[in-house]
Amino acid sequence: MTTLALPRKTLHITALAVPLAGWTLHTTVLRRRLVQAQRDPLTSTWRREEFTAVAG
Repeated sequence: MTTLALPRKTLHITALAVPLAGWTLHTTVLRRRLVQAQRDPLTSTWRREEFTAVAG
């Protein structure tokens, strides 16, 4: 049975890339949900709280 030995640099890059990809996905989903929460789902206009925050 042979094992494939990966270089240390490859392991370090992988160890950094996986969490970074996860945080990027999390940030994207969270931003979309926040934008959706600011708008009315039927009319796509701003909700009262957001309108007064922007207008005031």
